[in-house]
Amino acid sequence: MDDNSVQQPDPNDPQVQKDPETWTTGKEAATEPQKSYLQTLGQQTGEHVDDNLTKAEASEKIEELQQKREESDVAQKSDGYDIETGDDPDLNGDDDAHAN
Repeated sequence: MDDNSVQQPDPNDPQVQKDPETWTTGKEAATEPQKSYLQTLGQQTGEHVDDNLTKAEASEKIEELQQKREESDVAQKSDGYDIETGDDPDLNGDDDAHAN
């Protein structure tokens, strides 16, 4: 192997993520599953989502809203609120949020 060569990812590998801007179909209208997922993420994050996005724009917006949701989840967990169960120690009067 040449010391100056850099191994490039296999473009046919399904694990390789491609930049949405380089997609051959990226300028087509977003798919129905993308639109549906965007609406769900929009509701979860309190963000308005444009219905007229391209596939590439929808993909980027999904990543943005997933990150925002994750950041919100972390903030809520740090406040003692359990996202999964909906338990809020401030509301149920528990001194120990993890006691059952």
